[in-house]
Amino acid sequence: MIEEKELEDYTIGELEKITFEIPEYQRGYRWETNQVLNLLNDIHEYFNRRYEGKNRCYYLQPIIVKKDREKEKNYILIDGQQRLTTIYMILTYINIKKLKNSNQEIYNIEYKTIENEEAPGGKLILKDKIKQYIDDVDNNEYKTFNTLNEYYYNFAIKNINEWFNSNLPDNNEQIKNFRDFIKDNVKILWYELDMEDNDNENETFIRINTNKIKLTQADLVKAEFLRKDKNREMKELSQEQLAIEWDEIEKSLFNPQFWFFISNVNTEDRMSELLNITMKVHYKNTKNSYDENEIYNVFEQEINKKDFNNGNYHIKTTWDKIKEIFYIFNEWYEDIELYNLIGYIIVIKGENKIKNKQEIAEWIVRAINSYINSKTKEDFKKDFLIKEIKEKIFTENIRKNLNNPDEKTIRENLENINYYDNKNEIKNILILHNILTLNTLKENKVRFAFDKYKNSYDESGKKVEWDIEHIHSQHDKELNDINDKNEYLNYLKIYYINETLKEENSIHNVYDKLEKIKKLKDESYKNVRVIAEEMGLNIKNNFELDQIGNLALLDSRTNRSYGDSLFMKKRAEIIKKDEEKFIPICTKKAFLKAFTENDEKEIIENKNNDSEKILQFYEWNLEDSEKYVQDIANKLYEGIYK
Repeated sequence: MIEEKELEDYTIGELEKITFEIPEYQRGYRWETNQVLNLLNDIHEYFNRRYEGKNRCYYLQPIIVKKDREKEKNYILIDGQQRLTTIYMILTYINIKKLKNSNQEIYNIEYKTIENEEAPGGKLILKDKIKQYIDDVDNNEYKTFNTLNEYYYNFAIKNINEWFNSNLPDNNEQIKNFRDFIKDNVKILWYELDMEDNDNENETFIRINTNKIKLTQADLVKAEFLRKDKNREMKELSQEQLAIEWDEIEKSLFNPQFWFFISNVNTEDRMSELLNITMKVHYKNTKNSYDENEIYNVFEQEINKKDFNNGNYHIKTTWDKIKEIFYIFNEWYEDIELYNLIGYIIVIKGENKIKNKQEIAEWIVRAINSYINSKTKEDFKKDFLIKEIKEKIFTENIRKNLNNPDEKTIRENLENINYYDNKNEIKNILILHNILTLNTLKENKVRFAFDKYKNSYDESGKKVEWDIEHIHSQHDKELNDINDKNEYLNYLKIYYINETLKEENSIHNVYDKLEKIKKLKDESYKNVRVIAEEMGLNIKNNFELDQIGNLALLDSRTNRSYGDSLFMKKRAEIIKKDEEKFIPICTKKAFLKAFTENDEKEIIENKNNDSEKILQFYEWNLEDSEKYVQDIANKLYEGIYK
């Protein structure tokens, strides 16, 4: 065991018997990719030059510890968590992933109260978590995480894995030598506080981190809450309980469904966002801007206020205010109708634009105040949320005509907007159509997948964007090969059979058309469309392609996958994609033609349906467009204007 000394240096190998305890006032592991790779590259450079001198060592920055009075081999790690954790993960990765030997001794790291439900006795043992991340390192590209700590552990291991694959690929001898170099030649500077030193541990933590890795506002506030000070001891709430509650709230904020209905930004610092909202609700004299230290300064002042009646500090009072805001968010989350409406307003206030973050925060503050002052949830919905949505759906000119409108008036306004002049407006209406459809399901209401809408990525890792797409192609697709030609000819056949059935034309008329189509079989795919039009085989659209009745909400990746294909091919692609990715409910219903009187389910189950109904699934026609617009108008009237 290391003797108590003022300042000394030790190799990583000499720390094997030590357990480092990370106190509850510290944040968890937070190193980014560049910090992990820089450490590996620096050590590797010294490793490659190890023969230049007998005692060539790589020194880490100092760590600051204090002896645990109760346990012989345990030290409270006041500073140095990030470096020691990264070295720990590198050595564990080498032993498990590369050398297949998990019995190698390494020092231990324990986190106090982090993820308490998984940690018996209130402690998380790092080695118990790291092994599962290493085992799963090749499969975590698009993994979701329950906590901030999981996020950083996973991606540190991922970065370590990629570094080894690039720099020491499957060379066991070199990898073993590299591990031994870390244990024997990487040193830490050890600074130990005297066991009798009354200097507060987390005051030391805050002070020494001031000019190093930037702590978030939430990190600083948490440390202030958990500062060990006998004069601030609370009978009604222990520090351990507060730390547990803090971690439980942070875990909830890392539930993607929970976070993305109140935010458009995928930030890892979600507790600071909650503190910012709390500050603006309860401490109204604060500034309406993100001052660098404003959140910490406000909460530090509030925590250390004293009650004039009993002399108690405002620790519990301040913490209760933070919990109150979280509980309001949770009530919104549990009420699916409120969840969908609030999430919709957040979306249309600036999707994925960080510059809109403050505007959204200020709107949430107004919403919370309205919610607190409303007698019932229904009053809050009607008097605040619905009013807000009414002001956002249509442009100002159209809104003038929508004072207490009926369903017919709403439909007329929908028919007067188009793809080119009202694109953003149509997108907002289509999102709302999906929201209101989910809110009016006859059985169980369903949450709109705001997390998938705002935070999905394609196979290349590129963020998926959403837009409005033409259901029936806006332009005729260019025919690029024989398959395109065959698809086009098949569609011509279906089109004319449908036209004959609908208009009760002579059967000879459709035979004539089919014979002409048959003659096109031998034509080149480059010329077939021109020749077909010369023969009078023209597909006519009896509805406006650029009006809302022919538009649906779709992500860019699915849109690119079929481009300007014919409706039947788009429909098949949507059905296929629905099994593997998020397709909004109304987009799905449109391509399944479920807005018509005879929806797909009825047609499939009715064995006696005539061919006309079956063939209808191969095109998007005037009836479909009208029924679709009627459903949008009905949902807007029933859900917003009635």
